[in-house]
This record gives sequence, structure tokens and C-alpha cells, in this order.
Amino acid sequence: MKSFGLTLVVGMVLLAGCSKPGPGRSEPLPPEPKRNLSESLGFQSGEDVFAQNPPPSAPPAAAAAVVVRTLTGRDGRTLEALLLSRTISSVKVRRTSDSVEFTIPFTKLSDADCAFITNSALPVTPGP
Repeated sequence: MKSFGLTLVVGMVLLAGCSKPGPGRSEPLPPEPKRNLSESLGFQSGEDVFAQNPPPSAPPAAAAAVVVRTLTGRDGRTLEALLLSRTISSVKVRRTSDSVEFTIPFTKLSDADCAFITNSALPVTPGP
């Protein structure tokens, strides 16, 4: 019975010694937080490979044909955007304030903007 009690006491002392840092030992540092999804998945890339929009400083895909213009809607609202491409009935733009890309139908734009876009050197893509 004495050996069982002694074993129990020695086991408790060992457990207590392992669970608390002693003098000269420090607790391990917490892992550094991940900055983006690609880092949390283990990629070493400096930019997020899953980002839906390119960063604002990224050059446009077709730099020669891209034009920055303040577009005016039929209701008088304005939008500063990069004109990326067009179809026969719409224009694809990237808003300069936050780099969100979307398509605007010509029916929403002023006549002057529609004429400018159709006469510009923007690449024409198939579509409605």
C-alpha cells in the first residue's frame, strides 16, 4: 500500500512540474495570426490567391485599350471608372474607388458616354 501511495505522489509531482513553467522556462509563443486565406491554407504567397478583385495598384489586363472616364448616368449620377471592354449593348468597367468590376448597359448611360465608348478603341467582346 505504501508503494501505491508513493507512486501516486511521485506521479502528481511530475505532472505538476510538467504543466507549469519553472524558472528559466517560458511558455511557448502563440502562433502568428494569418493575414489572408492563402496563408491559412499554407501558401507562402504574399497576395491572396483567392481574391476576387485585383488590388487597386495592379495594372489593367489590356493597358493600351483601357481608358479612365467619369461616366454619367441618365439620372445624372456619375462614376469614375476604367473602361475595360464593351459589347454591342454594354461596357465592362472597374470602379476606381474600390476596383470592383461590373457591366453597365448602354441604356443606363448618357448619350455622350455611349458615343464615346462605341467610338473608342476598347476591345469588343461577344455578348448581348
